[in-house]
Amino acid sequence: MKYFKLVFLFSLMTFTSYVFSNDENTTIATALTFRGEVSVLPPHSLKAHQLKKGEALKKDSSIYVKGKGFAVIKFINNSKMTLGPNSKTVVEMDLKDKTSLVGLVVGKIRAKVKSDKKGNTRFLIKTRSATMGVRGTDFQVAFEPQSKRTSLLTYEGRVDIAKPKPQDMQKIGSAGAEQKVSSIKEILKKEAEPVKKGDFTNVASNSKKVIKPVKINPTQFALLKRDDTLGAVKKSLTKKEKAEIKEEAKKLTEEFKQEMVQKGEEPAINQLGLVDADTGLYVPPQDNGAKTVGEIDDNGSYVPPKGVEIDPKKGLVVTDEASEEVVKMVEKAQEQVEQQVPQKPYDPAYNRYFVE
Repeated sequence: MKYFKLVFLFSLMTFTSYVFSNDENTTIATALTFRGEVSVLPPHSLKAHQLKKGEALKKDSSIYVKGKGFAVIKFINNSKMTLGPNSKTVVEMDLKDKTSLVGLVVGKIRAKVKSDKKGNTRFLIKTRSATMGVRGTDFQVAFEPQSKRTSLLTYEGRVDIAKPKPQDMQKIGSAGAEQKVSSIKEILKKEAEPVKKGDFTNVASNSKKVIKPVKINPTQFALLKRDDTLGAVKKSLTKKEKAEIKEEAKKLTEEFKQEMVQKGEEPAINQLGLVDADTGLYVPPQDNGAKTVGEIDDNGSYVPPKGVEIDPKKGLVVTDEASEEVVKMVEKAQEQVEQQVPQKPYDPAYNRYFVE
């Protein structure tokens, strides 16, 4: 009898070891293409290597884009993700239901997620200040490390975003991929803010909650949507492309304004302003999109007015080069920008649950 017990115990241990090993070695994504210096740190490895086209990525692989490059990977659930310049992510997956989980450490990602026939969440993102869930859509997320601000812009469909409580974040941080996915889904069921087409929102680690979503400037929206490289490849628009953008922006303006009227809500921050993807800040217009504070380049990137700098912790900062008109304009906008840069920590204990 003792012999059979020993054989059974040995078989169980061997099977458990095989399942664990097999799970870790399962490919969850493949590198489709990349540009520049892109490195991968495989799970349990101490040394990173240059990403290769077609390379299989395992659970807990870290991907880092150094400088002005980008990388495109495809998950086994057919979701595609672009990692932008100076960005780092950790990719995981719940293999039971093929839900992708991306931990955005720094920088920007753009993802296109194919919808599930049953309407299930197929793609999750976590940062140090937010969790997000996606069923089927096209969107962009950025994380700015100084302010620990997460920003989200949705191009198509809908993304749910939530600010987890410290205890919830602790639970996520100490769990395996399957438990992380389960915990994040539970958080999103309780208190998620829906962010739809044209909507932008952000949340910092010391904020109490996610900023109320706003519609962004239609021209910037159209330009950003066209840029699949997240600013890695600088563009100069042709006359034909400029005409196409102008026409698209015209249609989007009507679409966005109709949606705002249907909601019948007084926005917490003026609508149709510009976003700065690097800091994750939204710069409101002077009066509902009629006059913007700053400009945008052909990639859709934010360009502050002359004599103004944008700081992740302070917002709009005026220098001696600014004209009186610009100073007045910035003072008005800064009142609302400061709502996104709270000075007092929401919960000092929050940062205990993260490692730099």
